Amino acid sequence: MGALVRAAAVVILTGATILGIAAPARAGGPGESITGDFNGDGRADSAVLTAVAAHSVDCQITVSASGEPQRTYTYLSLADGQYCPDMGTAAQVDGTGPDEIVLGWFAGPPPSIDYELLTLQLFAVIGTARAIWQPCFLGRADFNGDGRDDLYEWTDQGEGYRTYLSTGTGTFEPGPQRHPGTPSQLVIRDLNHNRAMDTLLSYVDYDASGVAVLLDGGSVQDLQRDRTAGTSWTVRVVNVNGDRYPDVLTIDRNTHRRTYFVNTGTGRFVRVPGV
Repeated sequence: MGALVRAAAVVILTGATILGIAAPARAGGPGESITGDFNGDGRADSAVLTAVAAHSVDCQITVSASGEPQRTYTYLSLADGQYCPDMGTAAQVDGTGPDEIVLGWFAGPPPSIDYELLTLQLFAVIGTARAIWQPCFLGRADFNGDGRDDLYEWTDQGEGYRTYLSTGTGTFEPGPQRHPGTPSQLVIRDLNHNRAMDTLLSYVDYDASGVAVLLDGGSVQDLQRDRTAGTSWTVRVVNVNGDRYPDVLTIDRNTHRRTYFVNTGTGRFVRVPGV
């Protein structure tokens, strides 16, 4: 199924920065350039995924680094008729040195490939992992507070939203944060101040819609839910009571009703009556 058919409108927030699907930083959807520090000089570089087909298909990445000539690297060769990764993110999967690059396939990997993600270090493959088959978006955040970048993906093909924890070697294991809903909005934020990122998720599916909080340990709290999917909500991180913990505002897209939820300090939220 083509990108124009599958790509849903979603807004992703990391910390206080709003990232739209069209121009994310370091992470993205199909066909987008990848930004990161690929040579360890502390400056932003960019990389573009390409492919060269002859008797086989060479998957290549072209890197433009600050102060260096543009270089192209072949990182994977596939049989004729196969197709290369077309989406990715820069990530500090081992916590040191230049950024690694994690790649995936928007349409799912070709039949000859038995993994959904591959990690490049210095533009060579160092690891692979199983993940969502047809992701719409691939991003990075530290979901367990170990100082290494982990991954998150979402899709509109039934697997919803999932996280993957870095092993530090270029491979990833399924993380505890996951939700079956298709996101319309994501907030990646440390909601309980334990240095591990949590997820605030607004979602809309054919049979349900709602707002949910996913904590780094895997617990899920539904803040809003409509089992008929008759309405949906936008979400904002706010500070209702002036403490240091982030609270949540949900806005009904149909009625525009605002509902506030106060953070108890543990990442659990309590609805504020009469506000």
